[in-house]
Amino acid sequence: MFSHKELAKYAATTEVKRVLATVERSIGKKSGSVLAVTSAAPGEGKSLTAISLAISALKSHRSYAKVLVMDLNWHNPSIHQPFGAGLEGERSQVDGLIDLTLRTSDDRLNILIPDKGVIRASTGYDNAFSFALEMIAAAREEYSLTIVDTRSIFPPSKEMRIDPVKVCSAADFSLVVALAAVTSRHEVQRALKLLKTDGIDNLGVVLNQWRNPIFSNDAKSQEREVAA
Repeated sequence: MFSHKELAKYAATTEVKRVLATVERSIGKKSGSVLAVTSAAPGEGKSLTAISLAISALKSHRSYAKVLVMDLNWHNPSIHQPFGAGLEGERSQVDGLIDLTLRTSDDRLNILIPDKGVIRASTGYDNAFSFALEMIAAAREEYSLTIVDTRSIFPPSKEMRIDPVKVCSAADFSLVVALAAVTSRHEVQRALKLLKTDGIDNLGVVLNQWRNPIFSNDAKSQEREVAA
């Protein structure tokens, strides 16, 4: 797993800045925008992309007042790891967005991580997705920019209590991350077709050529660079 220092260095690369520029052109002058980051398959680098874009946004000429990275990948949450946070919560319910957000070393950047008690309480798909929608709506009011890390679109699973395609539908835009030389073009096209069918404004595919931080022990995970 990358350290926060490594992520900050990575977020400053030209490639990440180019992806952010594409996002910002699409957002225009609108505040409270939500970007969902997904992929065709697990281990593509969604979390790396989401966190890097958020850190890069803090140094953008736009001067975002507050940025939130929201982890809605409850199947395999990971946003908290580079920031040294744990998943120790045991609440059966929360009062709102503020109960699940943590500040980072930069007060302008917050992260929303799953609470184990809340996850267990949200056993049904409808409950979990309603909760996700509530958090996204609250984030629009509280943050200049929210970047949502979702689960991969494939493979579908009974444990997938929050459908990533539906999360992308709730966002303003989506990005699909693909791991270079690993993910097949066919799988990426399948994911893009699903997003298009739901009328989702997908900004493009981010080709991740960097070592994947979630599966860093995987033989396919090597140190590379990111290209949009």
